[in-house]
Amino acid sequence: ERGRAEAAVALKGETSDKGKTLHKAFSLKDVSEYSESKDKLDESIEEIKKHIALIEEIIKVKDTETSKLESRKTVLETAKKDQQNTGGGDGSGKPDEA
Repeated sequence: ERGRAEAAVALKGETSDKGKTLHKAFSLKDVSEYSESKDKLDESIEEIKKHIALIEEIIKVKDTETSKLESRKTVLETAKKDQQNTGGGDGSGKPDEA
């Protein structure tokens, strides 16, 4: 409230249309209360944006981990198929029974 009152006083002698409008806005009690509520809302929005950014980072890390696991799985499956194709049997390491 004090900051808004100081702003209103500072803008009192302003001659531009914008300055006059700002002076009037800072002088009105309801506008001041609205502005304070808006400031709190803006703070909440900023906090939410920070949380979203953190969640996006977590998702990115999880996606990277999943990608690495899928790559490893593909390598293992390819190795298993190669082993089966080169006479390694069923890939279990046990000799084939005739």
